[in-house]
Amino acid sequence: MENCADKYIQTLLRKVTIPFRASDFHFWLSNLGIKASIEECREFLDEDENVFFLASDFYATRACLFTNQYFSFKPTRKEIERGVFIAGDRCIPFVDSEMLSCDLKFIYNGKALPKKVIDYSSDDAIDLFLLYGEEFATQYIAADPANEAIDLVETDFLLPDKIKMTAFSLEPILKKEGFSAGDRILCRVSNWNEGIVEVCKILKAGNPFKSDKHTIAREKWYEKLENFLEDSFKTIGPCSMIEEQLALVFAAHSDDLCIEDCGGIEEFFQHSKKIGLELFGVETRIWHKNEDVPAIGNWNREEIKSASKDFKTSEPIFEKIPPFIEDAYLMDSLFYKKDNLPEIIDALYPYLYRADTTLKDDMLLHLKTRHDILKQSYNRFADYEISATRKKALELFTNVNEIVCAIDMDGHNLADYPQQPLVILSQIYGHIIHIIDKMENAPTEVENEIDEVGLSIEGMELNFNEIYAPLRQTIDRNMRNSFSVVKN
Repeated sequence: MENCADKYIQTLLRKVTIPFRASDFHFWLSNLGIKASIEECREFLDEDENVFFLASDFYATRACLFTNQYFSFKPTRKEIERGVFIAGDRCIPFVDSEMLSCDLKFIYNGKALPKKVIDYSSDDAIDLFLLYGEEFATQYIAADPANEAIDLVETDFLLPDKIKMTAFSLEPILKKEGFSAGDRILCRVSNWNEGIVEVCKILKAGNPFKSDKHTIAREKWYEKLENFLEDSFKTIGPCSMIEEQLALVFAAHSDDLCIEDCGGIEEFFQHSKKIGLELFGVETRIWHKNEDVPAIGNWNREEIKSASKDFKTSEPIFEKIPPFIEDAYLMDSLFYKKDNLPEIIDALYPYLYRADTTLKDDMLLHLKTRHDILKQSYNRFADYEISATRKKALELFTNVNEIVCAIDMDGHNLADYPQQPLVILSQIYGHIIHIIDKMENAPTEVENEIDEVGLSIEGMELNFNEIYAPLRQTIDRNMRNSFSVVKN
C-alpha cells in the first residue's frame, strides 16, 4: 500500500467501532480511491497494532473493543486532598496509549472536568505511569506541557524532586456528591479516537471491616484477572508492551472484566501475590511475580525447535538487510569520503564467506549501483548534523549484527542461551534498527532530538557490553561441542 494513503487508513481504523472482515476493509479502501488486494488488506490488518484478529476472518479495532467498556480507579489520598486526580496510566488499555494522558477529556454530567496544573512529587508521579513501563515513565511525565522547562538530556533522564503535572479537577464531583478517600471513579471511553472518557458513577467506599456484595464481586474480579493473565503467559508469552498484554486479556474477557464492580488495574498489582511488573531485559513486562521474564517458553518453544531443525538440515539463508540500513552505511561512506564497499558487506553480512563467492560479488555490484545513485544527489553540508550520530549508530549495529548472525549461524536451541542477555540483545537490535530507520527516512526528527538519540545509543552500548561476554561464551562453547575428535 502506498505510504501517502497511511493517514487515511489510520483515521479510518481509529473510528471504526464494529467488527469487520478483510473484504469490508478492502471495500472501504476502494471508496477512498486506495488500490489494494484482499491479501494486502489482510496483511496490513494483521500487522496494525490497533487492530485485533477475532475469528473467521473478522477483525476489530481498539476503538471497537474498548468503547463503552467499564473500568475504574481510585484517586490517592494525596490527590483527593488537592481536589484533583492525575490520569497517568489509569485508563490503560482502554484509551490510545500513544495519546498523552493529560490530553484526555473526562466528561462528568455532560461537562468536561477542568484541568489544573499542580506541583507534585516526581516519585509519586512515576507510580502513576508504571503501566507505560517504568523505563518510559520519566519521558511520559516530562512530555506533559506543564513540564516543558525540564530538559531530560541535561538531567541525564532524571526528574527533579518536584515537578508539575496536568491534573483533572474533582471540584464538580465534590460539589454534587462529595468524594472521600477510598471512593472509586467508574469510567468508560465514549470516543476512542478523540480520547473522551465518560465518568459514569462515583462508587462510594464501603465499610473496610465489612464485605458487601460489591466488595465480594470485586475480589472475584481480581481473581479472574489473575487467572486470565496467567493463561495468557502460557499461550502468548510476554507481549511487546505491558499495555498490549492487558489489551489482549481485556478484549478476550470483556464480559467478565468490563463490569460495574470492576477493580482498578493499578490496585490489582498491589493486590496480586502471583503477578507483578518484572524486568524483561532492559524493559518491564507483566509476569509471574519475582521471576525473570524468559525469552523462550511454552508459547514459542516448538517454533524455535522447528526453526533450529530446519536450519541444521538446509543451506544457510542470508536474509536481506533492510534498504535503509544499506543506505545508512553508504551515506556514512560518502560523508567520510571512504571507498569501503567490502567493509560494508562484512558489516551487513559478517558470515557471508560461508556462502558461494558469486553471492558476495552480486552484493558488491548491488551496493556499488546504490552508492552511485545516492552520490548523484548527496549533499554533504546537509548531512553534517546527523553524520556523527549515524556513525555511532552504525558502529553499534555492526557489533550487534555480528553476534545476532553468530547466534543464527550457531543453529543450537535458543533455550541454551542465557535468557536475559538474549532478551536484551533482541531489544538493542530492534531499537538500533529503529533509530537508523529514522535517520534515513525522517532525518529532521532525528536532528531535532540529536542529543537524546546520542544518549540512547550510549545507553545501548553500555547494555551491549554487559551482555556480550555471556552470549559469546555460549556461542564459542556450542562451536567447540559441534566438533568431534577423530582417533586413528
